[in-house]
Amino acid sequence: MHYKNALLAVQNVNVQRVRAMASSLDREFAIMQAKLSVLDTTSMYGKGDLSYSRDKALAALDDISVDSIVLLDEKGRVLFSTLHPQGTILPRLGNSPAFEGILANGRPAVSDLFIGTMYSTPIVAVAVPLKGAHQPGYSLNGLIIPGRISRIIAEQQFPETWRATIVDSQGGVAARSHSIRKFLGKKVSLELIESLQKDGEGSIENRNLDGTQVLTVYSRAPVSGWAVTLGIPTSELKAPIRTALAWLAAAVLGAMTIGLTLSWFIGGQIAQSIQNLIKPARALGLGLPVKVMASKLREAEELGSALLEAATQLERSKFAALHDSLTGLSNRSALDLAIKHHLACCTRNQTTLAILFIDLDGFKAVNDKNGHAAGDTLLCIVAERLQCSIRNSDLAARIGGDEFAILLVQSDDFGAIEFANRLVETLSAPYIIGNESVLISASIGVACGPLGYDGDTLVKRADDAMYRAKSLGKARVSLAP
Repeated sequence: MHYKNALLAVQNVNVQRVRAMASSLDREFAIMQAKLSVLDTTSMYGKGDLSYSRDKALAALDDISVDSIVLLDEKGRVLFSTLHPQGTILPRLGNSPAFEGILANGRPAVSDLFIGTMYSTPIVAVAVPLKGAHQPGYSLNGLIIPGRISRIIAEQQFPETWRATIVDSQGGVAARSHSIRKFLGKKVSLELIESLQKDGEGSIENRNLDGTQVLTVYSRAPVSGWAVTLGIPTSELKAPIRTALAWLAAAVLGAMTIGLTLSWFIGGQIAQSIQNLIKPARALGLGLPVKVMASKLREAEELGSALLEAATQLERSKFAALHDSLTGLSNRSALDLAIKHHLACCTRNQTTLAILFIDLDGFKAVNDKNGHAAGDTLLCIVAERLQCSIRNSDLAARIGGDEFAILLVQSDDFGAIEFANRLVETLSAPYIIGNESVLISASIGVACGPLGYDGDTLVKRADDAMYRAKSLGKARVSLAP
């Protein structure tokens, strides 16, 4: 009984770890898709100039963290690629990238591994549909060499004998802790593929690609359909538990010479140590705070430490998924979720909210003159001023680059315009960067709703209003009609 409980606790701990890694994988893909969408929403295709569009995409490669960007038409033909000069006649991208599905449903997608025409190694396509009227049915695709996502495994620092693997939705190996060159693109075992497709999360005993008998714990990412697996040699997994049981048996035998009382005491201590791990393991799976009681049993103490480590990693992943890594403000994903929630409240309570779309005037000049480090410092100070200017019920977010947004709950046109004008003054005050005083300003577009609008439409209307404010001379506020 003790053996089964301890083995279950080990499985639960490591399922939580691969679940957190799968969430991180979805977050990486979502960030790439969001940044590709930002290229679309900044009207880079509105001019119908493919050379201009390619240059914009090329400049954004490092920020989006992809190896190349291609624009495809509705038939899958390549209109431009950041790997080739504009005007080069290019073949189709490949046989099974994500763009084949997004045109039907109009949603971003992540492909499985496929052999493309631009790389000699398997690649992944992160694709978003274009929204502009000038490019109906087109898609923007970020191509990734799988090595980019291998850091999700490296960050975990698993034991040398364990094998962590990231696989696509069909079981193809995209990243692995060992021998990735040998196994890249190969399928994991049929038994594991069937388990992933059937259950999505759990554990099985099987042989890994190295031929070792392992306990494989796995979790499939809910959005992309990709999965993370972790193979633990069964000999290592069971050894500490068997050692603990052997110690228990020796203690019981010894206790026979001094009485049943001592035997019950020792057995109870071990059983309680193992039972104490079940509750925190379940709490971790439900996303609740994890508390582990101290134990006198070394193996149980190590398992408790692993539970706390997994809980910390999960919390970090949750925070990173909804916040901007530079400023600490909410990101576009968190903004969209908040707008959706508050729009529902507005509809029910017959109230309105306001979206402010903010673009910094003169930021590029500061960045070019003083360097990226100074630019990052300036963005962080802007974020602090935004956070200090809003109420606890409001939300400030960094959309990308030098663009920010604010959600004002229970706000009408008049209140939003009044707040936006004060904010222009706040953001136009001097900034001290090092020993230098820097001046910038802000152009702000305001849109109020719901008035039948969804969240994306409100943000787009605020964005358009911001561009009108810039055209009027910057450092201004414009209300969407």
